[in-house]
Amino acid sequence: MPGGLPLTIGPGTVINESYRVVRRVAIGGMATVYEAILLGTGQRVALKIPHEQFRQDKDGLRRFLREAQAAMAIRADNVVQIVAVGRLPNRMPFLAMEYIDGVGLRDVMYPPDDTRLPTRTALSLVDQIAAAIESAHAAGVIHRDLKPDNVLITAGPDGMIAKVFDFGLSFIAMEGSVSRLTTTGTTFGTPQYMAPEQIRGAKHVDARVDVYALGVILYEMLAARWPFEGVDAHDVWHKATYDPPVPLATHRPDLPAGLLEIVMRAISREASDRYATATELREAIAPFWKERSGTSTFDAALPPCPSRNLAAGAEGVTPCASDEAVTVPPRTSPFDRAPIAAPPAPSDGVSPSQPPVPPAGPSLVAPAGSSDTMSNEALRHGSAATWWIAAAAALVLIALAVLVIARV
Repeated sequence: MPGGLPLTIGPGTVINESYRVVRRVAIGGMATVYEAILLGTGQRVALKIPHEQFRQDKDGLRRFLREAQAAMAIRADNVVQIVAVGRLPNRMPFLAMEYIDGVGLRDVMYPPDDTRLPTRTALSLVDQIAAAIESAHAAGVIHRDLKPDNVLITAGPDGMIAKVFDFGLSFIAMEGSVSRLTTTGTTFGTPQYMAPEQIRGAKHVDARVDVYALGVILYEMLAARWPFEGVDAHDVWHKATYDPPVPLATHRPDLPAGLLEIVMRAISREASDRYATATELREAIAPFWKERSGTSTFDAALPPCPSRNLAAGAEGVTPCASDEAVTVPPRTSPFDRAPIAAPPAPSDGVSPSQPPVPPAGPSLVAPAGSSDTMSNEALRHGSAATWWIAAAAALVLIALAVLVIARV
């Protein structure tokens, strides 16, 4: 299409005379991501191009460009880097990003074989995510939408490497000025990972909203559940604002008390009760996964996992032979249900949202092989009940008749 974007983008399409598309990687709510090659150098990049309907959405495009502005301000190993920002012939902006050959954190958290992520591995990944957030905060950037969907996992020489991306909802404060996209009273984010003050649309949010999200991610990685679950976003928000979270010990009583306390402190309702920075959270969890004299404080019997090989395009992770392989009861992940759903009933069949049903009285249903005996017993009790009802009715009629005669 002369002077504009081709009607379709596919393998071989050249964009801005600089990038040749290899394949479509993903389609999101706002944009499509393509793998591409930078012509002249052969560098692999990821192109993020907004959907056409957002061309007239000024706020949406500002959020899109905010991602570039925020990410380019951060230089950290655990943040997906922005290579360039450009515009298509139709003036639609696009991002050229560092290409990450790996999988999403959610795929790692909920692998197809239903095994639980080793505790030490979970803590290591959260430490890396916190390191990325630490660097963002140092650059004056608050993510505000931190969640597993915004973290990519790739293979490194010593194991898994976490990369944080999507700073589209970020809050940026630089050189004494504050740049914010949303206005007071406007709520942005993902319900399960939003701090209470963020839910309320507080005018001033700080680094502790990201600490809260880190805590929820760690809780979910260890329990395969959220601390607050509900039938819809408003239900989740209400619980996060007014109800105490479900203690992590409810789902993981096997974890050390110190680690349980760390997670619950990170998701405290009051920001003042949380860790003030991502650095403090990293320091708190370090003793539970970092090695001391060849072993770690937690899972000490497990030798360190040398690597995790993530095949390109793989949906899951191939665990190392040394990792714990604990089978989780059939997919307790909330993502096997509706996006926001009520928790499943516990194993005893009692729904947590309903009071327990009291034990039933003696049943009149006969067990197999004793139907005659039970039927006769039931009939005998039923006959007696019928006689007393008839007698009571007769007495009432006699009393009424006496009253009528007395009046006459």
